[in-house]
Amino acid sequence: MRILVDMDGVLYDWTGIYLKLYQEFSGKELPLDFRWEWHFMRQLPNTKAKSAITKSARLWTEGLPCSGALDGLRALSAHDTYIATQPGPRPDIAVPGKIQWLTRFAPWFDLDRLICIKHKHLLRGDVLIEDRLCNLVSWKTVNPQGIALLMVRPWNVAESWFLEQSSGIGTVFDLVDAARFLDDLETHGVHHLVNRAIWREHHLIDNR
Repeated sequence: MRILVDMDGVLYDWTGIYLKLYQEFSGKELPLDFRWEWHFMRQLPNTKAKSAITKSARLWTEGLPCSGALDGLRALSAHDTYIATQPGPRPDIAVPGKIQWLTRFAPWFDLDRLICIKHKHLLRGDVLIEDRLCNLVSWKTVNPQGIALLMVRPWNVAESWFLEQSSGIGTVFDLVDAARFLDDLETHGVHHLVNRAIWREHHLIDNR
């Protein structure tokens, strides 16, 4: 099973470090839930601070792992797993920063399995785990038999509620949740997401 895992917002807490740097550079604190949409930076008033953040390598090196990310990535690495991440507007800064961060927090991960690519629908795989719905939709269009999993975050939670019963896109809350689901899928041969809610309830009961 070839699994493609997004990095920013799934593995790496990009939002947390962006808001931390924005507070530092602008002197204005913003809550995490301020990010109600993907391009939330357009809502921020301090252009000078935003420009400084974009040019800072700290944006890509000083963030923390998302909850469950490292344990989940380790579990997923039992499969044919790749990290597929967009390089951002400054790939000269972002790509070395991502490599540095992975070397620090996931030194066991093979960096040859890090893919930096702008358009993820160009990648072929069995599974894509991503926090941006439009990336999942475009990938699913060219990988109709693939499993698309939306990582639920504050900026996409409004979109996630209806997905499990439509469009063939499922939802997960962290990479540990994703790894458990995919292991169950592979073990028991469940080739669709219709019973995702039943599966989740089953595992929540078992793990009490």
